[in-house]
Amino acid sequence: MAVKWFSHDMFGAPSIEEQTSGALIALLKACLFNGFGDQTPSSLTWDGSLVTVTYGTAHGLQDWQIIEVAGASQAEYNGQHRVRVVDAVTVTYVPALTPAVTPATGSITTRTPPIGGWEIVDEDAPGFRLAIRSLQAAAADTVIVINNNGNQGLFASGNEFIASIDLADAFVDIDTYNQISRRYWPAGYRFATEDWILIGDEQLFYWNTRFAQSQRRSCLFAGSINTWVAGDQTHCLVIGVESSSSAEWDSATEAHHANTANLNSENFRTIAYDHTQTTPARPFSMRGIGDYSGGSNGIDFPNPATNELVASPTDVVVVESNSIRGTMPGFVQLLNGDAALHAQVYDNLPAYNGIPVMLLATQRSATSAIAAHPIGIKLENWR
Repeated sequence: MAVKWFSHDMFGAPSIEEQTSGALIALLKACLFNGFGDQTPSSLTWDGSLVTVTYGTAHGLQDWQIIEVAGASQAEYNGQHRVRVVDAVTVTYVPALTPAVTPATGSITTRTPPIGGWEIVDEDAPGFRLAIRSLQAAAADTVIVINNNGNQGLFASGNEFIASIDLADAFVDIDTYNQISRRYWPAGYRFATEDWILIGDEQLFYWNTRFAQSQRRSCLFAGSINTWVAGDQTHCLVIGVESSSSAEWDSATEAHHANTANLNSENFRTIAYDHTQTTPARPFSMRGIGDYSGGSNGIDFPNPATNELVASPTDVVVVESNSIRGTMPGFVQLLNGDAALHAQVYDNLPAYNGIPVMLLATQRSATSAIAAHPIGIKLENWR
């Protein structure tokens, strides 16, 4: 399954208001399960190498996103395709099969399809609670429970307005399960402006968001790793943000961001069980070349020898209990870079030539005082 990405400025994308119960759940449901942005193009034509999709008005699609084409009488046009944006009314894609007829005919529609490969295990819609899990057999033992009904943090009298994210097993229903761990995600844009990107597949998703007075970005993630342990059924993990009076979001100096660009940190990071499958809620860290992604590894940007952005050719590994548990799906460690490259896609990085990699600016420190650095996520099949 191809990796899909979504952003707040895509046509028809869901929006998270500053403080709205259920908004985070609505966003996750749109990206994981439902899709959004139905449109009717004016034409689909084939030129021998590309299909050109033309709309009568601005399409609002984003470069490298996946669209789903349906309703063409010629099946070669239909299906899910990664597009390249030509201009405000035109995108192109490479079809899997050569169309025999051009232009396409039929009642054609396009949309942004969901990631798929996940299921809703239970939902309390009035209470803004949702339980989901990956359909991958190797990840089925762990359920992710999101509670997005107001401020679910530890500092209820403050300005946090965050959601709780539980890793759970022995799941019966949304009121009956074993809580392995609880982490917290920002559920709105308190003191900030909306700016989010979600990238994922049927195994794990990354959610990059900007929040708090400092307007800096964090990259949260939840899902299952590529485990190295035979029979491992408990490798679901999550990273969160701090919830306390020192992370109230009303000061630019408070500690409240996920420091994902700092690989060698266990800050608010939990994997469901350790590699023995017996000890729950273990902290984890990541390892690459050096401790950081996107900077502070002693390599200038651009790289003086080659005048380019450089990425590590090795997978980022997941470490818990002083043991390598597996690797992070899709995660690319940038060895240099700049936060200004946020949301840019490169398909010519050394060691990743031809593989599109999207850069996401994210903090390497939980405090707002230290600048963000980019991480990379591969926009392709992760395995």
